[in-house]
Amino acid sequence: SLDGFPRNVAQAKALDQKFELDLVINLDIPHEEIVERLRHRMVHVPSGRSYHRIWNPPKIEGKDDETGEELIVRDDDQPDAVRDRLRIYEENTRPVLDHYLAQNKAVSFKGTESDVIWPQMKEYVKTTFKV
Repeated sequence: SLDGFPRNVAQAKALDQKFELDLVINLDIPHEEIVERLRHRMVHVPSGRSYHRIWNPPKIEGKDDETGEELIVRDDDQPDAVRDRLRIYEENTRPVLDHYLAQNKAVSFKGTESDVIWPQMKEYVKTTFKV
C-alpha cells in the first residue's frame, strides 16, 4: 500500500518500471470538506497528538489532555494555506490519476465519510480481485 505516492507522472512511470500495480484508489473528497476539517485540527507539537475541535476535542480548550501544554493550529492548516495545497495537489495529481486511468488501473470513490466510502472500496476490491 502506498499512500500519497506517486505525486507526479515521472514518479508514476518510475514506479511502473519496478512494480506491476493492480489498483490505484483515488479518494475524491470535496475541497471545502477538507478545508473545513483541517481548520478545526489542533496539534500538541512535542508529542504529535492531534485533536479536532468538533470530533475529538481536548478536555480543556486549547490544552493537551496529557500535559496541559498549549495546542496549536498549524500554519498549513489555515484555510487559505489548505486551498493552496489542494490547488498544487490537483495540478500534480490529476496527471498521475489520468496516467493510471489510461491503464484501467484507477478507480475513484467520492464522498465525505469514511463509514460510507470504506465499505464501497472494500466491496470493489472483493468483487474485482475475488478475495
